[in-house]
Amino acid sequence: MLESERTAPKWTPREIEAWAPPADLSVSEWAEKYRVLGPMSQEPGPLRLRRTPYLVPILNCVLDRNVEEVVFCKSAQIAGTEAMLSIVGYYAHMEPCPIMIILADQDTATHINKTRIQPMFTASKDLAPLLLDGPRTTKEELELRNGTYICMGWASSVARLASRPIRIVVLERWTSPATTWSPRRPIPSLWPDSGRRPSLTSASLCFPRPRRRTGTSGRRSTPVT
Repeated sequence: MLESERTAPKWTPREIEAWAPPADLSVSEWAEKYRVLGPMSQEPGPLRLRRTPYLVPILNCVLDRNVEEVVFCKSAQIAGTEAMLSIVGYYAHMEPCPIMIILADQDTATHINKTRIQPMFTASKDLAPLLLDGPRTTKEELELRNGTYICMGWASSVARLASRPIRIVVLERWTSPATTWSPRRPIPSLWPDSGRRPSLTSASLCFPRPRRRTGTSGRRSTPVT
């Protein structure tokens, strides 16, 4: 026996797994390999993107190093939320980092966390071991064993949007436009025909905040669905 063989450390299976390089997968490939749709889905079981092939380029462009922001303008009920979950799941599993998911209000944010995000991990035998029990999993936050931190936010959660360094920001169901119109004092020089002026919504006021939270990350992505 060689001297190097006698002195080589004995790695446990968990240590070997931890040191193994991550698989070279696109987001769409990762989704088909690891995502399992729960009983709430119309088609429970392993996710198959052949049912929604238009999501593949949207998912994959998130990893493009030349892309900082992805805007997904869509109609309702075309698997936009599932695309958001796949993006969150990919980074949580393959590139552990702080992630923020922002929805319209607190009730929606906590509901999505409880019924969609946490079940995404529990439904997959490969992702379930990442979950931690106890106070690290709450209605608004989720911390995983690999160091990933997922935080829920909403349009009026100013403190959350302003104080947390985040690498990946997902604004889901961001249906409010940048401005909304209300019949107030006319400003002829700007809108000579409409007689209306813009009124900023709470959503549009907080929109720049999540962008600033990603400012310290070398790579950042802000998908908007």
